[in-house]
Amino acid sequence: MGAPPVKREFYSDIVDAGGLVAAVQQSLDRNGSPVSATGIPESQFPTYARVELEDRFSQVYVAAEERLFLFDIWRDGVMYGSGRTSDIDEMAAAIAHWVGDRCSVAEIGQLACIELTEAASVYDNGKEVDHWWNMYLSDTDPYLRDLIPFIRLAAQQPVLRDLFPYTSHSTFCFSRCTGYPFSYDCPNVTPVGKGQFRVNGHGGQALGTGTAEAAVSLVLENLPLNCGPAIRGTADKLGAS
Repeated sequence: MGAPPVKREFYSDIVDAGGLVAAVQQSLDRNGSPVSATGIPESQFPTYARVELEDRFSQVYVAAEERLFLFDIWRDGVMYGSGRTSDIDEMAAAIAHWVGDRCSVAEIGQLACIELTEAASVYDNGKEVDHWWNMYLSDTDPYLRDLIPFIRLAAQQPVLRDLFPYTSHSTFCFSRCTGYPFSYDCPNVTPVGKGQFRVNGHGGQALGTGTAEAAVSLVLENLPLNCGPAIRGTADKLGAS
């Protein structure tokens, strides 16, 4: 069914342009940017636009009860920040600077309408693998408490320590790339009782259950061939899905 149309009282220029995609494109054109805005025609979603070029993109939304453009900035499958402004030209200029001009993280962070994520500098410096491992190793969140014995042992294995770690609900996962979508081709580990862990293959098949030591061994035995350190980018860059 899609989303309801934008309210003319807040977005008369968007309505007159023929929708958000057209309005964003017109603003990009006024800015002299060569990048293009697209939408999601299959879902007929009139309040969404996307501007993408190579490894960078931005998504645009609008607030329902006030004039406000909400957008984000992505690189290599990672969200580096978000923006908000009531001025479509200010938003388009920021997006053009990020996507089209390929400005630095420091430069985009100087714009008043942009707020960078806490991890933006970490990813920008290529330190994301170490950052996330260190976060999990030092995390005191009760939600992860049952995983800590496995995480500590896994971090001692150079092959695993080179992969990008992340959690999905209570499951600890590994990826051969640092951006989303992840590679989804490595085993994952879920605690199933005191000191016990279930290891599943990337297709969901059960590989075994045992102690943290046994789980680490199962993960190592079932990694993809030539696993290698996690690369910057998404699964598309690996040819994985």
